[in-house]
Amino acid sequence: MQLKELNETKLETPDVKEKLKTALDVVDNIIKNGTLDRRDIEILIERIVVNENGLPEIELKYGLSNFVQYSPAAELNKYENEIILTTMKLIYEDNRDYTSAKYLSAKLTEAGYKKSIKSVLPYIGLMVEKGIVSPTDNPLKPYSITISKEELWEYIQNFHSDMAVRRNAADGI
Repeated sequence: MQLKELNETKLETPDVKEKLKTALDVVDNIIKNGTLDRRDIEILIERIVVNENGLPEIELKYGLSNFVQYSPAAELNKYENEIILTTMKLIYEDNRDYTSAKYLSAKLTEAGYKKSIKSVLPYIGLMVEKGIVSPTDNPLKPYSITISKEELWEYIQNFHSDMAVRRNAADGI
């Protein structure tokens, strides 16, 4: 599709058109081989700017940025939202009246997320902040679930809908 679009594009000089074809060949090789070397980077990337949060914004050469819509910040936000949604679903599916970092960490790991009890603590903190769970003094039942299954299900549905709206807005839909 990109080669067809390239051939239909009226570029001002044959040199630019050839460089763009070379850049698309590099992209094809990266996809096929799964590797990226310094030469590939020099062919493809015009500049990289790192924002105040440490996230890179990458500008590609030859108008390739118009073909590739990728934002590390949006990708990170999407990943975080998926973990938040999964955490809420795990709490919902738990038939106990409490949950724990150990339980959530194990279940998130089973779902393919990074394994660490510490990595789940920010999500538990968010659940506490939202009033879904509250900390207890009982180390065997560290977080009691404070809302009903129906309220939690409604919260999950609203969060899921909000994620879809944000995703569509990011995609320009």
